[in-house]
Amino acid sequence: MSLSIDGIASGLNTTELIEQLMQIERRPITQMQQRMDAWRDVNMRLANLETKLGNLLLSSTFEAIKATSSAPDAVTATARADAAVGTYRIVVKQVAKAQIVASASPLSIPASDPLGLSGTVTVNGVAVTVDASMSLRDIASALNASEAGVRATIVDNRLVIEHKELGKPLDLVDSSAAADGVLKQLGILTQDQATGQWVANVIQHEQNAVIEVNGIEVTRPSNVIDDVVDGITFTIHDRGSDEERTAVIEVAKDANDAVSKIKEVVDQINSALEFMASRLEKGAVLQGDATLIRLQSALRLELMERVDTGTPYSTLSAIGLRFSREGRLEVDETKLREALEADAQAVYKLFAADTKSGDAADGIARRLRDLIRSYTQTGGVIASRREMFERQIKDIDASIERMEERLSRQEERLYRQFRAMEQALSALQTQSAWLQMQLVQMYAVRG
Repeated sequence: MSLSIDGIASGLNTTELIEQLMQIERRPITQMQQRMDAWRDVNMRLANLETKLGNLLLSSTFEAIKATSSAPDAVTATARADAAVGTYRIVVKQVAKAQIVASASPLSIPASDPLGLSGTVTVNGVAVTVDASMSLRDIASALNASEAGVRATIVDNRLVIEHKELGKPLDLVDSSAAADGVLKQLGILTQDQATGQWVANVIQHEQNAVIEVNGIEVTRPSNVIDDVVDGITFTIHDRGSDEERTAVIEVAKDANDAVSKIKEVVDQINSALEFMASRLEKGAVLQGDATLIRLQSALRLELMERVDTGTPYSTLSAIGLRFSREGRLEVDETKLREALEADAQAVYKLFAADTKSGDAADGIARRLRDLIRSYTQTGGVIASRREMFERQIKDIDASIERMEERLSRQEERLYRQFRAMEQALSALQTQSAWLQMQLVQMYAVRG
């Protein structure tokens, strides 16, 4: 670009004038880009709405069952959707425990040093070989790596072996019946002074869980019991003692999940409709866009249509959803919860009924999803609009590029003309100043 001579004689800001001219020339492409961006935003909001509508097409959203414990430190419970609503009094008489054995006393050799023991020990029917080079840590690692179903640790330089299964005793067989067997030398097996027999040094005995469910005593080898009441899993918590503890488990319908997901859909609908309205306002980028107006109207109509569910819940207003005077979809949560408590299946049908499955009409969520897909999927209305805008932008880009080349040449001509003008003005100003000086001197002589 030529050296700027803005304002030397003419006072005109040539650079600014050219920049403004370029902005005017670029206005068509800027408007196209703004319209395309607006449609992209519409597409994004509709895609988010489709995702949230998917939750209302799942029966599990409306079939949630919640189990609440009066004493969660004693018993907690979870319930499947098919669990019967009711109350269960649980008395925990005994928790399930695993058998744990340990060395009778700390070993004198450090846990990382070779013990010099050799032989084969059998734990729960699985043989584990021990050789003289192995340390206490190596033996623990070998037990853990085996399929014996145990956890081996070292505590205070003692080997501790715990059965992974609750309520079952450890089956320990030493490599030798004599006192030089590996388990005997580790102190896992000790000799009973009265009988002379070798027995495990047990520090915790195995036991089953014993609970009473509504007066019926149940014994299980686990603290997670899922086969006593259909659809309900009870989990018993160990507080370190076998004292009896009581908990009341309330199993009831849980509307919270459905309410939450319905409100998410309502929020997304409002987001989409409000965005569309803002882009259709006077002077906005999509003012008067017939496609967007049709989409906005179609969404509202689908939300107000009836669904033949065969129940009192055939419209959104029947479950507490209605449009306000300002055009926002609002939720009367109290009314919504009442409907879900009264007939959650009917509310589900209002959203998810499917004529392909034999229902009289498609539900509102299903119709909305199909409407959205007709706009957002490949070959849909929005995709076609974006492609049209992109083609127009490419054409305008090419025109702008050619125009900028012409403007660049015009700019050079303008700068040359301004330089010539400034030179002429400068010469005139010099002559004017000389003439003025001569006149001043002439009047001074006459005076």
